[in-house]
Amino acid sequence: MIGNRHLHEGTIGIVFVLTGVIWNLWHFFDENFWFPYEDYATTGWWLAVAGLVFIVLGAILIGRDWEDIKNFRFFNKEDEKPKD
Repeated sequence: MIGNRHLHEGTIGIVFVLTGVIWNLWHFFDENFWFPYEDYATTGWWLAVAGLVFIVLGAILIGRDWEDIKNFRFFNKEDEKPKD
């Protein structure tokens, strides 16, 4: 909840997927992050793995909230609950 607005989990999923795609593209195109096979894991390798994890988690969140994403409902205004 942000104030009286409800943030859908699909919105977070979209952010995760975009972050993962950007990290993987950054890893792929930046020569400084190429993985040297004779060394251990480098920053680029961790960036690529984290990007894939973000893509999978984002896809799960988008799938759980697909109807709202399809109808472009990213935020809902919640009604004020009456206090007893």
